[in-house]
Amino acid sequence: MKTEITEGIKNHKEFGELRELIVRFKDQGGKQREALQILEEIRQEFKDDEEKEDLVLELLDYVAGWCQPQYRIWEDQLIFIKSDHDITGRSLIIEEDENSIWAYLTLPNEMDIDKDCFLASRHKITEKIDNMDYWRSRQMPPPMTQEYSTNHGSFQQIEEKDINIRWIDQGNVIIELKGTPFLFFHHDFRKGFCKSIKKDGGYGKEWDEEIYRKML
Repeated sequence: MKTEITEGIKNHKEFGELRELIVRFKDQGGKQREALQILEEIRQEFKDDEEKEDLVLELLDYVAGWCQPQYRIWEDQLIFIKSDHDITGRSLIIEEDENSIWAYLTLPNEMDIDKDCFLASRHKITEKIDNMDYWRSRQMPPPMTQEYSTNHGSFQQIEEKDINIRWIDQGNVIIELKGTPFLFFHHDFRKGFCKSIKKDGGYGKEWDEEIYRKML
C-alpha cells in the first residue's frame, strides 16, 4: 500500500482513488494501526510539500475515523476529544495515535501546546525504547515503557464516553477515566500528573494526591 499511495500522490491521483487503495488494503486483511503507520511514514516523505502533506492528513482522518461516520474506512474510531475553556481561552485535546492516548493543554487563545501528558495505552506495555530519534523523526510520542508505567497504564477497552473533562480555576483541568480522577494539569507544572505514570519524565509526572487536593 505504501508504494501505491506514494506513487499515486506523486502522479496526482484523485482523493477517491487513493482512499480506495486503503479500502483494498483493509479488505485484504490490513489493520487500521498498520494503515496509520504507513500513512504517517508517507506524510514524512511529503513534509516539505504542503499540498501533498495535506492530502495525506486527509487520508489519515478517514483511517482514524475523524470524519463523518459514513466515510470511515474502519468502524473503530481512535479517540479525539477537544474541550475549550471560555474563561482562560485554553483548549484540552485528548488524542490517540497508533501507540497510545495523550492529553495536550494549549496556550491561551492559541493552538500551540503548553503542557502534555501520557494518558493510557490500549496495548500491553512491554516496550523498551532503544531509539528515541525514530519517534522524534516521525513527530510522534513514543510508546509507553515498563520503566515509567504503573499497572493502570493499559486499557484494552476504552472509548470517548469513558472520558470526562472538568475545568477548574486558573485553567487547571481534571480528566476522569471511567468515573475516576486519572490525570490533571496544574498551572505551576509543565507536565500533567497521571495515575498511569510511576516516574517523572518525558511522559509526564506521577500522580500527586496532595497537589490534586490543593487544586480543588
